[in-house]
Formats: sequence, structure tokens, C-alpha cells
Amino acid sequence: MKRSSSSGEQSRGPGQSKLSQFFSKRQKESIEDPSVELSHGSGTCLPQESKGSGTRSGSKAETNDEAASTSRSKSIQPNNLDLVFDKSNVDDQQKLFLLKNKWDIPSSFAFPMTDIRGTKMRFNQSRLEQYQWLRYSESENGVFCLCCVLFNSSEHAFVKNSINDWANLGTLIKRHLDQPGHSRCLEMSENFMSIAEGQKDDVMSVLSSAFQDKITRNRSILHSILKTIYLCGKQNIPLRGHTEEKSNFIALINYRAETDQILATHLQNSPPNARYLSPTMQNELIDICGRQLQQVIVSECNSANCFSVIADETTDVSTTEQISLCVRYVGVDSDEEMCVKESFLGFAEASSTTGEELATTIMTKLREYGIVTQAMRGQG
Repeated sequence: MKRSSSSGEQSRGPGQSKLSQFFSKRQKESIEDPSVELSHGSGTCLPQESKGSGTRSGSKAETNDEAASTSRSKSIQPNNLDLVFDKSNVDDQQKLFLLKNKWDIPSSFAFPMTDIRGTKMRFNQSRLEQYQWLRYSESENGVFCLCCVLFNSSEHAFVKNSINDWANLGTLIKRHLDQPGHSRCLEMSENFMSIAEGQKDDVMSVLSSAFQDKITRNRSILHSILKTIYLCGKQNIPLRGHTEEKSNFIALINYRAETDQILATHLQNSPPNARYLSPTMQNELIDICGRQLQQVIVSECNSANCFSVIADETTDVSTTEQISLCVRYVGVDSDEEMCVKESFLGFAEASSTTGEELATTIMTKLREYGIVTQAMRGQG
């Protein structure tokens, strides 16, 4: 009587025995195959079949091929920088990884032979050391230009199509080096690595810094112009002259530019319509200064417990009735001492000189300025 263990082998049937031998043989080939590579972050082996291996039949073979293609497109293997992937989904970290790392070719790996016009040839590994941007694709048995692939060059050779004409590879590489798209992508890759490694500021930082420098420069120019206008107003010096070029304002600006290099550069290099020195610009700056001073006076007047209004009516050369408005209140001077202040607010145009019309115009104008009229205790 035969033992049960040996009879078990025969009870499976000839078909099942052959199937078991097939899987045992496949497992042994996968372990001994030098093209097997480790998956990212794990110790499992992922065998890859070469293009010259035997074909499979049936829908299972097609499913396995699609799964292998999908896994290749979704991840970049650490030991095989295969460029057959969806380039549109490569993020900056993957780009940096590809640029800094090359495929660590196993010593047992042999580049496949290619029939080129009747001559068997294979890729020379020394090309990868000679050209740092060159990358070999195992799945396509061809080479790509990594910089042009990652930074979207419009070239076809070395970018959209792999090159495996080993006989003319040197000529094709020299031709690719002369392409303007390659030089642009190579520069982009170098800048990308410098920025990613912190050796150079990114574009947004550079643009932001340049923009801030421009703002600081323009403010310095505007400050010099405003200080000149303020000096003329404080000393009762008219800004205008017989001609614009010989006016007091232009003379003082040129004098200030002798010790202000930023202002001097502005006057020399800026076009005439962008110097901020025209009479229209002078009047606009005077108006802005007037509104700022007016806001300070209104704030001080409202901070006081009470105030009085001082008004005077006169007719100008155009026979227009104008009222000058001033407020009198108790405030604090520059020495933090209490004092009585009389500050001019502005002019108001009166349509009539009757008492009722003048009173209505004064109250309306005070409210427009923002004065709290309930605190008014007198008029003069």
C-alpha cells in the first residue's frame, strides 16, 4: 500500500501537477532575474519582463500588462528612473528627485542588443556619465533628455520619442545640444535645483523684492518733492515763475538733487511726463497736503471740550462771495503745553450776504469738514 503523501501528488491529476511546476519555475526565475527591482519603500520584488521574453495568451496577460503600465505611470521607482510616466502629474518633489538621482545600474545588468541595419549594438553606459542630462529608459530601451522632458520642450527627439539608434547616438546628441529648446530647459532645470536647495531665491521672492525696492524709491522721490513744496509754503515763496523751467520750485528741486542721488537719477532718467513736477501735479500735492492738515485740525478741535468759529466774508476779483472759516480751541503744542489755537479750515462760497444765508453756509461747511457743531460755544 502506498503512502498517502505520495498518492496526494498523483491525486491532483496531470494538469494540476504541470500547473504547480509552472508556478514554481516562474517563482525561481523571478528570484534569479537580475532585472528584478525593489518597489519604493518596501522589500518586495517586482519582476519586469523584457521585450524579448515569451508571450502570454488570454485576457490575463493583457490585464497584467495594463497593471504593470499603470503602476509604472503612477510611481517613479527609486532604482530605475524610467521616463515612461504621465509627465503632467509630476510634482516638484519628483522633479527634484529625478534631477538629483540617476539609475543605479546593477553590475549584473546587461543592456539589450538592438539590430541596427544588420549589426547588433547596445547602449554604451559611459554616455550617462558624459552627459548628466541623459537618462536611459529600460522599458523603451532608449535614451531621453531629462531636462527637456520635465520642462516641456517642444522637441520630439529625446523628448517625446526615445532614441535607440546607437550607431548615430553621438551625432544625434550633438544635434540636440544645438537646439535652443534644450539650452532653455537646461537653464530651467539648474535654476529649479538652485531654488529647491535654497541656493537662490524663487521668482516670486525676486519679483516681490524688486517691487518693494521700486516702492521705496518712488516714496523717496515723492518725499523730496513734498518737502520742497512744504518749504515754499512755509516761507511764503511762490512756486511759479515767469516760465516753468525758471520757477522757484524747479530751482529748489534741482538744488536738492545735488545731495539726493535718488532724486537726481529720477530727474535724469525719467521721461518729462513722469517726473511729478508739472503745475498740475504741484496743485494736486498741495491739495493732498491741505486735506491731511485739515483732518488733523478737525481731530484736535473735536477732542477739545468746546470751540469757537471765526468767519470773515470778502468778495474776490470775480465778484464771488467767499467766507474764510477758522476755529479757535484749546489744544496742546509741541512742548505738550496747553495753549489756545486758531486754525484755518478753508473757504466757503456764499450765494448771498444775508445773515441767515451766511449762518447756513458756515454750519453746512463745518459739518462737511467733520466738526461736531454741538460743541460750538461762540462765533466771531
